[in-house]
Amino acid sequence: MPQPETFADIKDQATRICDASSFELLSYPITGIGLPLLKMRLPALDAAARPVLLGAGIHGDEPAAVTAVLQFVSSHQWKKYPQLQFTIYPCINPTGYNLGTRENANGDDVNRSFYGKGTPESEAMRSSLDGDAYDFWIDAHEDYAEDGFYMFAPLDGVGASEIVKAVGKVGPITSKSEIDEMRVIDGIVKHEGDIRKRIDARKDWPMAFYLIKKFSERGFTPETPGLQPLKLRVTMQLAAYNSALSQFAEEVTVTGGDVCSR
Repeated sequence: MPQPETFADIKDQATRICDASSFELLSYPITGIGLPLLKMRLPALDAAARPVLLGAGIHGDEPAAVTAVLQFVSSHQWKKYPQLQFTIYPCINPTGYNLGTRENANGDDVNRSFYGKGTPESEAMRSSLDGDAYDFWIDAHEDYAEDGFYMFAPLDGVGASEIVKAVGKVGPITSKSEIDEMRVIDGIVKHEGDIRKRIDARKDWPMAFYLIKKFSERGFTPETPGLQPLKLRVTMQLAAYNSALSQFAEEVTVTGGDVCSR
């Protein structure tokens, strides 16, 4: 699947994917911008499938994450996990994607607006999640300034070292010991102290914090390196998803679907 050049391309690809397979494609208005928030619901292949959320494009300058999420669906990779039922958000920040900027068209970082009154995008996202339940989530990102992969797993429980190992088979892992003033060990960002207390103390929540508080502590944020070619970054994104999902699906199988999300 080619990289979408604009949000209109994302919408067109998502529509064609859903029409071809009779998936549900929901559209939520984003106040004041005239572009919708898209939500793709894939069917459950097993009656006891556990719900998983996969989202991308909350920063508009991270095209490999958007491309990979669409490719994950269009290439039927999701079918490898009948134990899981997927909800896909291919692009959470449409105006930022069109502009190729981290922020939205108003200059706001959508990924710092999930506490209290947010941006139009985070408000639409939260509204679209009302009534949903998720046992696992992937908040897909890129880092434009990095040449190696790293990841956040705030409360672990996702097999972070296995994810990094899988990505390392297809692309470089960061050799840095610190990123954004946070300690990094073998490509995994380490949070100092009690992360739950840090979440409660902050008012500039990224979406990951919101997903932790509302749904599940089981989830992670892959950060592919923006200095690498796009095709490689997409491959690295998919390697991260598939490693995490394989582990979670195996856990669901072993426990018979009785998975504690907190």
